[in-house]
Amino acid sequence: MKTCQSMELALEVLWKQMATFDHRCLLQVMEDHDASIHCISFSYTGKVLAAGTLTGSITLWSWQENIILGSFKAHSGCTSVARFLSDEELLTAGEDCKVQICKGHLGQFWSTLGSRTLSPALCMASNLDGSRLAVGYHSDGIWIYSQPWRFQTTPIHLQGNDVAVCSLAWLHHIFLVAGLGDGSLCVWKTFESSSDCCHKFKAHEKAVMGLGVSDKLVASVSEDFTIGLWLSETLRPAPALDDSISPLSILYGHTSGVTCCAFSLDGNYLATGSKDLALFLWDVRDPLQKTPSLLRSLLFCHQDWISSCAWIGTMLLSGSNDGTICLWDMTTSERVQKFLGHQSPICGITTEKDHVISMGRDGLLITWNLQGVEETRFLAHLSQTNHCTGFRDPWQKDFMLAAAGADGTVKIWRPLTVRKEGSEFMFYPQRNKGRLV
Repeated sequence: MKTCQSMELALEVLWKQMATFDHRCLLQVMEDHDASIHCISFSYTGKVLAAGTLTGSITLWSWQENIILGSFKAHSGCTSVARFLSDEELLTAGEDCKVQICKGHLGQFWSTLGSRTLSPALCMASNLDGSRLAVGYHSDGIWIYSQPWRFQTTPIHLQGNDVAVCSLAWLHHIFLVAGLGDGSLCVWKTFESSSDCCHKFKAHEKAVMGLGVSDKLVASVSEDFTIGLWLSETLRPAPALDDSISPLSILYGHTSGVTCCAFSLDGNYLATGSKDLALFLWDVRDPLQKTPSLLRSLLFCHQDWISSCAWIGTMLLSGSNDGTICLWDMTTSERVQKFLGHQSPICGITTEKDHVISMGRDGLLITWNLQGVEETRFLAHLSQTNHCTGFRDPWQKDFMLAAAGADGTVKIWRPLTVRKEGSEFMFYPQRNKGRLV
Protein backbone atom coordinates (compact mmCIF):
# COMPACT_ATOMS: atom_id res chain seq x y z
CA MET A 1 0.00 0.00 0.00
CA LYS A 2 2.81 2.39 0.91
CA THR A 3 4.55 1.70 -2.40
CA CYS A 4 1.37 2.43 -4.37
CA GLN A 5 0.86 5.68 -2.48
CA SER A 6 4.47 6.66 -3.21
CA MET A 7 3.99 6.00 -6.92
CA GLU A 8 0.75 7.95 -6.98
CA LEU A 9 2.45 10.90 -5.28
CA ALA A 10 5.34 10.78 -7.74
CA LEU A 11 2.94 10.74 -10.69
CA GLU A 12 1.00 13.63 -9.17
CA VAL A 13 4.23 15.65 -8.84
CA LEU A 14 5.13 14.84 -12.44
CA TRP A 15 1.64 15.75 -13.67
CA LYS A 16 1.81 19.13 -11.94
CA GLN A 17 5.17 19.78 -13.57
CA MET A 18 3.83 18.77 -16.97
CA ALA A 19 0.71 20.89 -16.50
CA THR A 20 2.82 24.03 -16.77
CA PHE A 21 3.60 23.15 -20.39
CA ASP A 22 1.42 22.98 -23.46
CA HIS A 23 0.17 19.41 -23.84
CA ARG A 24 1.72 19.23 -27.29
CA CYS A 25 5.22 20.11 -26.05
CA LEU A 26 7.85 17.42 -25.69
CA LEU A 27 9.48 17.86 -22.29
CA GLN A 28 12.60 15.77 -22.69
CA VAL A 29 14.21 13.09 -24.83
CA MET A 30 16.65 10.83 -22.95
CA GLU A 31 18.90 8.83 -25.24
CA ASP A 32 22.13 6.78 -25.06
CA HIS A 33 20.58 3.59 -23.65
CA ASP A 34 22.31 0.38 -24.65
CA ALA A 35 19.08 -1.29 -25.87
CA SER A 36 15.33 -0.82 -26.10
CA ILE A 37 13.53 0.35 -22.95
CA HIS A 38 11.29 -2.20 -21.21
CA CYS A 39 10.35 -0.42 -17.99
CA ILE A 40 10.61 2.94 -16.24
CA SER A 41 9.96 4.31 -12.77
CA PHE A 42 10.05 7.74 -11.16
CA SER A 43 11.51 8.26 -7.69
CA TYR A 44 9.31 9.38 -4.81
CA THR A 45 10.13 13.05 -5.45
CA GLY A 46 9.79 12.72 -9.22
CA LYS A 47 13.36 13.98 -9.79
CA VAL A 48 15.01 10.68 -10.76
CA LEU A 49 13.90 8.33 -13.54
CA ALA A 50 15.08 4.71 -13.67
CA ALA A 51 14.98 2.98 -17.07
CA GLY A 52 15.44 -0.79 -17.53
CA THR A 53 16.53 -2.20 -20.88
CA LEU A 54 16.46 -5.38 -22.94
CA THR A 55 20.07 -6.16 -22.03
CA GLY A 56 19.41 -6.03 -18.27
CA SER A 57 20.93 -2.63 -17.52
CA ILE A 58 19.44 0.14 -15.37
CA THR A 59 20.08 3.80 -16.12
CA LEU A 60 19.33 6.51 -13.55
CA TRP A 61 18.44 9.92 -14.98
CA SER A 62 18.03 13.39 -13.58
CA TRP A 63 15.36 13.77 -16.22
CA GLN A 64 14.69 17.50 -15.88
CA GLU A 65 18.34 18.28 -16.68
CA ASN A 66 18.73 15.30 -19.07
CA ILE A 67 21.76 14.04 -17.15
CA ILE A 68 22.72 10.41 -16.57
CA LEU A 69 23.42 9.94 -12.88
CA GLY A 70 24.70 6.41 -13.34
CA SER A 71 24.07 3.03 -14.90
CA PHE A 72 24.73 -0.57 -13.94
CA LYS A 73 24.04 -4.14 -15.03
CA ALA A 74 21.10 -5.40 -12.98
CA HIS A 75 20.20 -8.66 -14.73
CA SER A 76 21.39 -11.13 -17.32
CA GLY A 77 18.65 -10.85 -19.88
CA CYS A 78 15.86 -8.32 -20.01
CA THR A 79 15.01 -6.11 -17.04
CA SER A 80 11.27 -6.66 -16.78
CA VAL A 81 10.47 -4.46 -13.78
CA ALA A 82 12.09 -1.36 -12.30
CA ARG A 83 10.18 0.33 -9.50
CA PHE A 84 11.20 2.76 -6.78
CA LEU A 85 10.05 1.66 -3.33
CA SER A 86 11.46 4.87 -1.88
CA ASP A 87 14.21 7.31 -2.81
CA GLU A 88 16.62 4.92 -1.14
CA GLU A 89 15.58 1.63 -2.72
CA LEU A 90 14.93 0.41 -6.25
CA LEU A 91 13.24 -2.93 -6.94
CA THR A 92 14.11 -4.72 -10.18
CA ALA A 93 13.10 -8.06 -11.68
CA GLY A 94 14.47 -9.76 -14.76
CA GLU A 95 14.38 -12.74 -17.09
CA ASP A 96 17.22 -14.30 -15.08
CA CYS A 97 14.59 -15.17 -12.41
CA LYS A 98 16.04 -12.67 -9.95
CA VAL A 99 14.34 -9.96 -7.94
CA GLN A 100 16.70 -7.38 -6.46
CA ILE A 101 16.33 -4.51 -4.02
CA CYS A 102 19.25 -2.15 -4.41
CA LYS A 103 20.14 1.46 -3.76
CA GLY A 104 18.46 3.77 -6.22
CA HIS A 105 21.25 6.36 -6.17
CA LEU A 106 24.98 6.82 -6.62
CA GLY A 107 27.17 5.87 -3.68
CA GLN A 108 28.67 2.50 -2.78
CA PHE A 109 29.92 1.82 0.72
CA TRP A 110 33.36 0.21 0.68
CA SER A 111 34.94 -0.13 4.12
CA THR A 112 35.29 1.13 7.70
CA LEU A 113 38.69 2.06 9.13
CA GLY A 114 39.55 2.78 12.75
CA SER A 115 37.61 1.91 15.87
CA ARG A 116 35.04 3.39 18.20
CA THR A 117 37.60 3.03 21.00
CA LEU A 118 39.62 5.85 19.43
CA SER A 119 39.11 9.56 20.03
CA PRO A 120 37.43 11.67 17.31
CA ALA A 121 39.07 11.54 13.87
CA LEU A 122 39.80 15.17 12.95
CA CYS A 123 41.65 15.14 9.63
CA MET A 124 42.96 12.91 6.84
CA ALA A 125 45.40 12.90 3.94
CA SER A 126 45.92 10.36 1.17
CA ASN A 127 49.32 9.92 -0.43
CA LEU A 128 49.62 10.71 -4.12
CA ASP A 129 48.92 7.22 -5.49
CA GLY A 130 46.04 6.56 -3.07
CA SER A 131 47.66 3.51 -1.48
CA ARG A 132 47.87 4.93 2.05
CA LEU A 133 45.54 7.07 4.13
CA ALA A 134 46.76 8.96 7.19
CA VAL A 135 44.16 9.83 9.84
CA GLY A 136 44.78 12.33 12.62
CA TYR A 137 42.95 11.99 15.93
CA HIS A 138 42.12 14.26 18.83
CA SER A 139 44.22 12.37 21.38
CA ASP A 140 45.43 9.18 19.67
CA GLY A 141 48.12 10.51 17.35
CA ILE A 142 48.10 9.38 13.73
CA TRP A 143 47.15 6.06 12.21
CA ILE A 144 48.25 5.18 8.66
CA TYR A 145 46.02 2.66 6.89
CA SER A 146 47.15 0.84 3.75
CA GLN A 147 45.45 -0.88 0.83
CA PRO A 148 43.44 -3.01 0.42
CA TRP A 149 40.78 -1.16 2.40
CA ARG A 150 38.38 -4.10 2.63
CA PHE A 151 40.94 -6.34 4.33
CA GLN A 152 42.25 -4.78 7.51
CA THR A 153 46.03 -4.77 7.42
CA THR A 154 47.91 -3.70 10.52
CA PRO A 155 48.02 0.11 10.48
CA ILE A 156 51.07 2.13 11.47
CA HIS A 157 50.63 4.16 14.64
CA LEU A 158 52.52 7.45 14.96
CA GLN A 159 52.51 8.81 18.50
CA GLY A 160 51.25 12.36 18.96
CA ASN A 161 51.95 13.03 22.65
CA ASP A 162 48.22 13.48 23.29
CA VAL A 163 48.17 16.70 21.24
CA ALA A 164 45.30 17.04 18.77
CA VAL A 165 46.29 16.44 15.15
CA CYS A 166 44.38 19.17 13.28
CA SER A 167 45.80 18.81 9.75
CA LEU A 168 47.89 16.43 7.62
CA ALA A 169 49.78 16.49 4.31
CA TRP A 170 52.14 14.14 2.48
CA LEU A 171 55.53 15.09 1.04
CA HIS A 172 56.86 12.91 -1.79
CA HIS A 173 55.04 9.71 -0.70
CA ILE A 174 57.41 9.19 2.21
CA PHE A 175 57.26 12.13 4.60
CA LEU A 176 54.12 13.01 6.51
CA VAL A 177 53.60 16.50 7.92
CA ALA A 178 51.14 17.09 10.76
CA GLY A 179 49.77 20.38 12.06
CA LEU A 180 49.13 20.13 15.78
CA GLY A 181 46.81 21.84 18.21
CA ASP A 182 49.72 23.49 20.04
CA GLY A 183 50.90 25.32 16.88
CA SER A 184 53.69 22.87 16.06
CA LEU A 185 54.54 21.10 12.82
CA CYS A 186 55.72 17.52 13.10
CA VAL A 187 57.38 15.50 10.31
CA TRP A 188 57.70 11.71 10.09
CA LYS A 189 59.57 9.30 7.84
CA THR A 190 56.78 6.79 7.34
CA PHE A 191 59.01 4.00 6.00
CA GLU A 192 60.93 3.68 9.26
CA SER A 193 59.82 1.40 12.09
CA SER A 194 60.09 4.13 14.73
CA SER A 195 56.82 5.83 15.64
CA ASP A 196 58.55 8.89 17.07
CA CYS A 197 58.34 12.24 15.33
CA CYS A 198 61.57 12.82 13.38
CA HIS A 199 61.32 16.57 13.60
CA LYS A 200 59.03 18.89 15.55
CA PHE A 201 59.18 22.67 15.69
CA LYS A 202 56.99 25.61 16.65
CA ALA A 203 55.35 27.05 13.53
CA HIS A 204 52.47 29.13 14.93
CA GLU A 205 51.21 30.53 18.20
CA LYS A 206 47.94 28.63 17.94
CA ALA A 207 46.57 25.47 16.32
CA VAL A 208 47.59 24.64 12.74
CA MET A 209 44.19 24.14 11.12
CA GLY A 210 45.21 23.41 7.53
CA LEU A 211 48.14 22.34 5.35
CA GLY A 212 48.69 22.67 1.61
CA VAL A 213 51.45 21.21 -0.56
CA SER A 214 52.81 22.16 -3.99
CA ASP A 215 55.94 20.94 -5.78
CA LYS A 216 58.19 23.32 -3.86
CA LEU A 217 56.15 24.79 -1.01
CA VAL A 218 54.20 23.80 2.06
CA ALA A 219 51.59 26.20 3.46
CA SER A 220 50.35 26.11 7.05
CA VAL A 221 47.36 28.13 8.28
CA SER A 222 46.56 28.82 11.88
CA GLU A 223 44.12 30.12 14.45
CA ASP A 224 46.68 32.89 15.09
CA PHE A 225 45.42 34.61 11.87
CA THR A 226 48.65 33.88 9.91
CA ILE A 227 49.79 31.73 6.98
CA GLY A 228 53.26 30.18 6.98
CA LEU A 229 55.10 29.33 3.75
CA TRP A 230 57.87 26.74 3.96
CA LEU A 231 60.23 25.29 1.39
CA SER A 232 59.38 21.60 1.27
CA GLU A 233 63.08 20.73 1.13
CA THR A 234 63.64 22.31 4.53
CA LEU A 235 60.93 20.18 6.14
CA ARG A 236 62.45 16.85 5.19
CA PRO A 237 63.93 15.23 8.30
CA ALA A 238 67.71 15.50 8.33
CA PRO A 239 70.39 15.58 11.03
CA ALA A 240 71.00 19.28 10.38
CA LEU A 241 67.43 20.27 11.22
CA ASP A 242 66.74 21.82 14.58
CA ASP A 243 63.99 23.69 16.35
CA SER A 244 65.13 27.03 14.92
CA ILE A 245 63.93 26.33 11.37
CA SER A 246 62.28 29.43 9.91
CA PRO A 247 59.49 29.81 7.35
CA LEU A 248 60.18 31.28 3.96
CA SER A 249 57.42 33.86 4.55
CA ILE A 250 54.66 34.69 7.00
CA LEU A 251 51.55 36.10 5.33
CA TYR A 252 49.26 38.52 7.16
CA GLY A 253 45.86 39.91 6.25
CA HIS A 254 43.14 37.76 7.77
CA THR A 255 41.46 39.24 10.83
CA SER A 256 40.43 35.93 12.40
CA GLY A 257 41.57 32.31 12.50
CA VAL A 258 42.57 30.84 9.14
CA THR A 259 40.85 27.51 8.61
CA CYS A 260 41.87 26.18 5.19
CA CYS A 261 44.26 26.56 2.27
CA ALA A 262 44.79 25.09 -1.20
CA PHE A 263 47.44 25.59 -3.89
CA SER A 264 46.31 26.00 -7.49
CA LEU A 265 47.11 23.07 -9.78
CA ASP A 266 50.16 24.84 -11.21
CA GLY A 267 51.38 25.81 -7.74
CA ASN A 268 51.52 29.52 -8.59
CA TYR A 269 48.68 30.64 -6.32
CA LEU A 270 47.54 29.89 -2.79
CA ALA A 271 43.94 30.28 -1.66
CA THR A 272 43.15 30.72 2.04
CA GLY A 273 39.82 30.86 3.89
CA SER A 274 39.11 32.23 7.33
CA LYS A 275 36.62 32.76 10.11
CA ASP A 276 36.56 36.41 8.99
CA LEU A 277 34.32 35.24 6.06
CA ALA A 278 37.03 36.15 3.52
CA LEU A 279 38.79 34.24 0.76
CA PHE A 280 42.29 35.44 -0.13
CA LEU A 281 44.34 34.58 -3.21
CA TRP A 282 48.12 34.89 -2.84
CA ASP A 283 50.69 35.09 -5.63
CA VAL A 284 53.41 32.62 -4.62
CA ARG A 285 55.30 32.44 -7.92
CA ASP A 286 59.08 32.46 -7.48
CA PRO A 287 58.92 32.78 -3.69
CA LEU A 288 62.72 32.84 -3.48
CA GLN A 289 62.90 35.84 -5.79
CA LYS A 290 60.02 37.95 -4.54
CA THR A 291 57.83 38.18 -1.47
CA PRO A 292 54.41 36.51 -1.93
CA SER A 293 51.70 39.12 -2.32
CA LEU A 294 47.92 39.32 -1.90
CA LEU A 295 46.42 39.16 -5.38
CA ARG A 296 42.69 39.01 -4.66
CA SER A 297 40.47 39.34 -1.61
CA LEU A 298 36.83 38.24 -1.55
CA LEU A 299 35.33 39.75 1.57
CA PHE A 300 32.12 38.51 3.20
CA CYS A 301 31.63 35.86 0.53
CA HIS A 302 29.66 33.67 2.96
CA GLN A 303 27.27 34.26 5.86
CA ASP A 304 29.45 32.31 8.30
CA TRP A 305 33.09 31.36 8.49
CA ILE A 306 34.78 29.53 5.61
CA SER A 307 35.60 25.97 6.59
CA SER A 308 37.14 24.49 3.43
CA CYS A 309 38.38 25.34 -0.05
CA ALA A 310 39.48 23.38 -3.12
CA TRP A 311 40.45 24.09 -6.72
CA ILE A 312 38.60 22.62 -9.69
CA GLY A 313 40.57 23.58 -12.76
CA THR A 314 41.20 27.32 -12.63
CA MET A 315 38.19 28.00 -10.42
CA LEU A 316 37.96 27.88 -6.63
CA LEU A 317 35.36 26.23 -4.42
CA SER A 318 34.63 27.43 -0.91
CA GLY A 319 32.55 25.72 1.77
CA SER A 320 31.15 27.45 4.81
CA ASN A 321 29.54 26.91 8.18
CA ASP A 322 26.45 28.52 6.62
CA GLY A 323 25.89 25.22 4.76
CA THR A 324 26.62 26.55 1.27
CA ILE A 325 29.32 25.92 -1.32
CA CYS A 326 30.32 28.59 -3.83
CA LEU A 327 32.28 28.39 -7.08
CA TRP A 328 34.47 31.40 -7.85
CA ASP A 329 36.22 32.69 -10.95
CA MET A 330 39.34 34.04 -9.27
CA THR A 331 40.40 36.02 -12.34
CA THR A 332 37.33 38.25 -11.96
CA SER A 333 36.43 37.61 -8.28
CA GLU A 334 32.91 36.72 -9.44
CA ARG A 335 30.77 33.93 -8.07
CA VAL A 336 29.92 31.49 -10.86
CA GLN A 337 27.68 29.08 -8.96
CA LYS A 338 26.14 28.53 -5.54
CA PHE A 339 25.35 25.01 -4.35
CA LEU A 340 22.43 24.68 -1.94
CA GLY A 341 21.17 21.59 -0.16
CA HIS A 342 23.05 21.11 3.10
CA GLN A 343 21.32 21.80 6.40
CA SER A 344 24.51 21.74 8.50
CA PRO A 345 28.00 23.32 8.30
CA ILE A 346 30.31 22.14 5.54
CA CYS A 347 33.29 20.19 6.87
CA GLY A 348 34.96 19.30 3.58
CA ILE A 349 34.96 19.68 -0.20
CA THR A 350 36.69 17.56 -2.80
CA THR A 351 36.45 17.28 -6.58
CA GLU A 352 36.66 14.62 -9.26
CA LYS A 353 36.71 15.76 -12.89
CA ASP A 354 33.52 17.86 -13.26
CA HIS A 355 31.98 16.64 -10.00
CA VAL A 356 31.83 18.58 -6.74
CA ILE A 357 31.56 16.45 -3.59
CA SER A 358 30.67 18.14 -0.31
CA MET A 359 30.32 16.80 3.21
CA GLY A 360 28.21 18.25 6.02
CA ARG A 361 28.87 17.96 9.73
CA ASP A 362 25.75 15.81 9.95
CA GLY A 363 27.40 13.17 7.74
CA LEU A 364 25.38 14.01 4.62
CA LEU A 365 27.33 13.72 1.37
CA ILE A 366 26.09 15.51 -1.76
CA THR A 367 27.58 15.37 -5.24
CA TRP A 368 26.87 18.00 -7.91
CA ASN A 369 27.89 18.90 -11.41
CA LEU A 370 29.34 22.33 -12.14
CA GLN A 371 25.93 23.66 -13.18
CA GLY A 372 24.70 23.11 -9.62
CA VAL A 373 22.58 20.04 -10.45
CA GLU A 374 22.48 17.62 -7.53
CA GLU A 375 23.54 14.14 -8.64
CA THR A 376 23.12 12.21 -5.41
CA ARG A 377 22.92 12.54 -1.65
CA PHE A 378 23.26 9.98 1.10
CA LEU A 379 24.37 9.66 4.70
CA ALA A 380 28.08 8.81 4.53
CA HIS A 381 28.66 8.75 8.29
CA LEU A 382 26.28 8.22 11.20
CA SER A 383 28.47 10.22 13.57
CA GLN A 384 29.32 13.92 13.50
CA THR A 385 31.71 14.25 10.57
CA ASN A 386 34.85 16.36 10.90
CA HIS A 387 36.59 16.02 7.53
CA CYS A 388 36.51 14.34 4.14
CA THR A 389 39.13 13.69 1.49
CA GLY A 390 39.04 12.19 -1.99
CA PHE A 391 41.54 9.96 -3.78
CA ARG A 392 41.73 7.43 -6.59
CA ASP A 393 41.96 3.75 -5.73
CA PRO A 394 45.21 2.39 -7.30
CA TRP A 395 43.64 -1.06 -7.83
CA GLN A 396 40.03 -0.37 -8.77
CA LYS A 397 40.89 2.95 -10.46
CA ASP A 398 37.67 4.33 -8.98
CA PHE A 399 37.30 7.61 -7.15
CA MET A 400 37.07 7.03 -3.41
CA LEU A 401 36.02 9.30 -0.57
CA ALA A 402 36.89 9.00 3.12
CA ALA A 403 34.72 10.57 5.84
CA ALA A 404 36.23 11.05 9.32
CA GLY A 405 33.81 10.80 12.23
CA ALA A 406 33.71 11.90 15.85
CA ASP A 407 33.22 8.25 16.84
CA GLY A 408 36.80 7.41 15.82
CA THR A 409 35.91 5.63 12.58
CA VAL A 410 36.51 6.51 8.93
CA LYS A 411 33.99 5.43 6.29
CA ILE A 412 35.28 4.72 2.77
CA TRP A 413 32.86 5.23 -0.14
CA ARG A 414 32.79 5.12 -3.91
CA PRO A 415 30.46 8.13 -4.22
CA LEU A 416 30.20 8.17 -8.02
CA THR A 417 29.43 4.46 -8.40
CA VAL A 418 25.91 3.05 -8.49
CA ARG A 419 25.47 0.59 -5.67
CA LYS A 420 24.06 -2.56 -7.22
CA GLU A 421 24.62 -4.83 -4.23
CA GLY A 422 21.50 -5.37 -2.19
CA SER A 423 18.88 -7.95 -1.29
CA GLU A 424 18.51 -10.57 -3.99
CA PHE A 425 15.80 -13.19 -4.34
CA MET A 426 15.48 -16.06 -6.78
CA PHE A 427 12.13 -17.21 -8.10
CA TYR A 428 11.43 -20.31 -10.13
CA PRO A 429 8.35 -20.91 -12.32
CA GLN A 430 6.32 -23.89 -11.13
CA ARG A 431 3.51 -25.77 -12.82
CA ASN A 432 0.23 -26.05 -10.94
CA LYS A 433 -2.71 -27.87 -12.50
CA GLY A 434 -1.31 -27.46 -15.97
CA ARG A 435 -0.74 -23.71 -15.67
CA LEU A 436 2.51 -21.85 -15.29
CA VAL A 437 2.41 -19.77 -12.10
